[in-house]
Amino acid sequence: MENILLFISCFVLSVILGIIVVRNVLYVSFTLNLFDLPGERKIHKGTIPRLGGFSFFPIITFVFCLAIGGLFLCNRNDSIGLQKENLKEAVFFMAGCIPLYLVGLKDDLVGENYRYKFAVQIITAIILLAGGSWLYFWGGILGIEQVPNFVGIPFTVFLIVYITNAINLIDGIDGLASGLCVVSLVVFVVLNVLVGDLFHALIAAIGIGVILPFWYYNMFGRVEEKNKLFMGDTGSLTLGFILSYLLIYSCQDSELQSMESRFPYLFVALSSLLVPMLDVVRVVLIRLLKGRNPFLSDKNHFHHKMFRLGLSSRGVMLFIITISVVFIILNASLIYRDVNINLIILADILLWITMHFLLSKRIRVLEKK
Repeated sequence: MENILLFISCFVLSVILGIIVVRNVLYVSFTLNLFDLPGERKIHKGTIPRLGGFSFFPIITFVFCLAIGGLFLCNRNDSIGLQKENLKEAVFFMAGCIPLYLVGLKDDLVGENYRYKFAVQIITAIILLAGGSWLYFWGGILGIEQVPNFVGIPFTVFLIVYITNAINLIDGIDGLASGLCVVSLVVFVVLNVLVGDLFHALIAAIGIGVILPFWYYNMFGRVEEKNKLFMGDTGSLTLGFILSYLLIYSCQDSELQSMESRFPYLFVALSSLLVPMLDVVRVVLIRLLKGRNPFLSDKNHFHHKMFRLGLSSRGVMLFIITISVVFIILNASLIYRDVNINLIILADILLWITMHFLLSKRIRVLEKK
């Protein structure tokens, strides 16, 4: 019962603080004319603030530290399985998130070179791994069970940068990136509660609480009423980094210490990120085949493709989030039935390719008409 009250309190507090900060961000943005102006690659029209993600990291840090401090103050730190290792990883997570948050903020205010942002992402990934864990167990993917540290550590750094950029790049329409992140965080809450890892479940729950106020203003705010805003790179980079942290460190308790035991849970968690991750691969391949710089933006993302089918912004958002939920349910079901991991990955890829083949075919028919 105490843990339930703790989760509810942290969730409610993060929602309240999220509302307060978002409203203040709107006021400051309109006072100082800090807008995301319409452009060639932009879908929106009108001047809209892009600092909605400004609140994510500060509020998550504040609520989390307040909760942990309160548990220690009341000598209840054992109630969520709080251990020295948990605190160590959380400290490195926050340390790594700070430079990423700042470079995202700079990019939202005055712009930043993608090479510099990429370098900062690598540095923050390395800082995160200093917490003491990396993905050395691959669960039989490509026939590989375990890899040595000199392979596992660089691979984990790559995965962190990959996920962080995937969330950043899919943030192209109202409610999409934040909606996908909420779905993923819900999965992390459920999986961590199932294995008794309440420490990481609490972080995921706080993350959900801080995103929801932004999601509301982003989806239902109106430009003419000056209450609509975007999350910007400050928010998308922060959320991508938080999801990376949870993927690497969560789903473990006293009975699930080894990566072998954690792997099925982590693969299901990774399934919640498949849509943005697969979309990055598809977009980069298209850019390379066309001889373009793979790091420069264009209009080939999943949501752009759905717009060509004539769907509304809200319809595109709901469709893509539904696809993400389908991947989660499918992979969780197959994992539960002990289906070979390589067959699951193959099924995911075939489903993704088939879906885009059918969508492209439909787009060609509509364009001919």
